[in-house]
Amino acid sequence: MPFLEINQISAIFLEKMEEKSNLIYAILLFLISFSVILLVAIEERRKRLLKKIIEGIKEVSKGNLDFKIETKSRDELGELASYFNEMTQQLKQTKSALEETKETLEIKISARTKELEELAETREGIIEQRTKELQERLEELEKFYQLAVGRELKMIELKKRIKELKEKLEKKQKR
Repeated sequence: MPFLEINQISAIFLEKMEEKSNLIYAILLFLISFSVILLVAIEERRKRLLKKIIEGIKEVSKGNLDFKIETKSRDELGELASYFNEMTQQLKQTKSALEETKETLEIKISARTKELEELAETREGIIEQRTKELQERLEELEKFYQLAVGRELKMIELKKRIKELKEKLEKKQKR
């Protein structure tokens, strides 16, 4: 009889083990299924975030610096999205500062160009006036030159005439 009891105990033990084994298999199956579903959900969430990041890169490359990636994720992709948002904000500020600098430079260039144009006009007026004065002086010099040359020629003629008269006088005195 003791053998029968051992067989019965073994059978009961095996039956209980089989029930527990089935329960363990069911729990394992549930855990594996839950893990797969959880991993798929996490992967889908990461894919959506990655698509948002790619969309943001495309928008920024088109010049849209107002694009923001909304995310609550704290993993690497969430951190990447956060840095992306900071980068676009800094780019926007830099672009704004450059545009302000450009406008300021354009105003300064316009003002300087106007100053230079006014200076050029003033210089042209001064040059015209100086040219006119120089032409008047040149005309005066030409008149003076003609007078001086005319006097010189007259002087030469007078000297010749004097010389001729002297010679005539000497000839008369010698006779």
